[in-house]
Amino acid sequence: MSFHYTCECGFALPIAASAAGTFVPCRCGKQVKIPKLSELKGLSGQRVEPIAGIADYLRTKYLDKQLPPDTRCVGCLAKTDETLDCWVECERTFDREGKQWGMAMLFVFSIPMWLFARMVSGARKHEVDGRELVVRTPLPICTNCLHSTSRSEANIRQLLLGVEIYRQLLERYPGACVGASQG
Repeated sequence: MSFHYTCECGFALPIAASAAGTFVPCRCGKQVKIPKLSELKGLSGQRVEPIAGIADYLRTKYLDKQLPPDTRCVGCLAKTDETLDCWVECERTFDREGKQWGMAMLFVFSIPMWLFARMVSGARKHEVDGRELVVRTPLPICTNCLHSTSRSEANIRQLLLGVEIYRQLLERYPGACVGASQG
């Protein structure tokens, strides 16, 4: 895959993908700093996939105050500075500790055995699997639409699906829970 990157002198340097992030000599004599591959792809009009995944990409965009991606209301398409604070819970942790039926049966049969078993099980490490992954997904919405919009999960999901970058997130995490602030 090759690209072109223009030197300050105006010459379009042919760049191999392997040269991304390095310095390349131009015919004018200057050493030209070539952008990283994702930037070269973006400059050439190619779609750039976030390396870390769509969830981490959106979290970074949110922290950099680059969300919502548009200033048109998701309801009526009017220009607005208002937003509805939404979130997508992509993953959640779960507790690996099982039910305590065995402990209940021991108690029924023998209190001393139950006390001993309880002391032993108390020394076990509590284990949690998975990770908590919640992504903030602010939606641009005008004041009129804000007051008339249902905050039901189904409605918020439909609104999020109307924004391309949020649609990608929901496609990646189809079982995700969504919600919005009540304010």
